[in-house]
Amino acid sequence: MKLMQREPGFLRANVETILKPRMRSLQEMGFSDTEIVQLVSSCPRVLLLRDIQLRIDFWRSLLGSNEWLIKACRRSMFLLTSSLARKIEPNISLLRECGISEQCIVQMVVTQPSLFCRTEKCIKEFIEHVEELGVSRDCKTSLVHY
Repeated sequence: MKLMQREPGFLRANVETILKPRMRSLQEMGFSDTEIVQLVSSCPRVLLLRDIQLRIDFWRSLLGSNEWLIKACRRSMFLLTSSLARKIEPNISLLRECGISEQCIVQMVVTQPSLFCRTEKCIKEFIEHVEELGVSRDCKTSLVHY
C-alpha cells in the first residue's frame, strides 16, 4: 500500500505491458529479487521509466555495483529519475573538470545523491562556496557536507 501512496502512477500502469516487463528487465540486468525490492521501494518510479536500462547502466558503470546504486537510491529517490543529459552528466563533468577524483565523485553520489540532481548552476555555486572557505578541491569532504 505504501508503494501505491508513494507512486500513484502504478494504479494506471498496465501490469502485463509495463510492470512485468520492467521487473523482468531488472532481473535480466542482474538484480536479485532482494535488490529489486530494495530498489523499487527506494525509487518506485523506476518501474515506470522507459529508459530504465540506460539509467541503471550509467549509474552502475560509475558506482561499480548494484549495492552502491541501491545505497544511493535509498538516500534520494530522484537519482534514477533525474535527467542524465540535463543534470547528472553535466554535474559529473563539472566536478571532473574541477579535478575531483572518480573515487570522490562516487563517495559523493552514495552519501549525497541529491547534489547530483540539482542544476549545474547550483553545483557551480557550491564549488565557489567551498573555494571561498579555503577548502581544497581535492578534499574528499569538500562538497559532501554542503
